[in-house]
Amino acid sequence: MRIAKVMREGERIPAGYGYAWTRIAEMSHVCYPIPLNLGLGGLYRVWVWCLRGRMTPEGRAYQAGVEQGLTAGRALSVAERDQTVGELRAQLATEKAGALEFARQLREVLRGDE
Repeated sequence: MRIAKVMREGERIPAGYGYAWTRIAEMSHVCYPIPLNLGLGGLYRVWVWCLRGRMTPEGRAYQAGVEQGLTAGRALSVAERDQTVGELRAQLATEKAGALEFARQLREVLRGDE
């Protein structure tokens, strides 16, 4: 008698069973009776860690996703910063032109009063 249940993606876990680990290649989850699922799941993670390094395949996939997200976020941040800098430069140029025009008009008015 086999106590492990392999559940496909989207299937309901049987009553009294709990998630132990995921089989990524098969897109399935391995379930054991509730007190065993924690211990066997932990042993599986230790076994994978010993075979493949510190990260499980799920951990590697998660880390790759995090790195991609950070890279995309940095690129977006740089693009927004560059756009903001460009907008600020345009605003400054407009304000500078306005200030120069105001100074010219002020000089004309002051010369006219003399």
